[in-house]
Amino acid sequence: MKPTIHFSFVSLALILVGMNAGYPKNELTKGSGELHKASVSYDVNIHLVADYGICNNYLIQITDEKGRFVAPSQIYTPGVTRYNFHEQGPIRGKSRIVMLVGANFPQHFACANDLYAAPASRGGPFLYGHTYSFDLYPVPSLSNDVKKE
Repeated sequence: MKPTIHFSFVSLALILVGMNAGYPKNELTKGSGELHKASVSYDVNIHLVADYGICNNYLIQITDEKGRFVAPSQIYTPGVTRYNFHEQGPIRGKSRIVMLVGANFPQHFACANDLYAAPASRGGPFLYGHTYSFDLYPVPSLSNDVKKE
């Protein structure tokens, strides 16, 4: 009786291992962990004409038309002109809006060189495996807290 039970457990284990090996790999990642066909990519290009001596922190955000974030925000770094975002499915919403917004961390100062960029938007559909580009053109704007002299 013991050899029969032992043989049954080994056979069951081999069947389960064989079934598991037949399933496809995760489509979201390649071997190196890169995002693959099951995501939508967005390239955001920042066109800052001159160095304005930025004294605050800014975030680059992508939302849909209802204001829901579709990818994690990224911190704007002066000198970096291209930012890549990846949206995992399911794809919701009909449009994407890219914004440059002031960050309140660690602290937002009143300074003469605040940046403003008009939001860039694009309508869908947004297809898996495709990349969509957006352009932001930040310009200095006088903060409400700093008076002109």
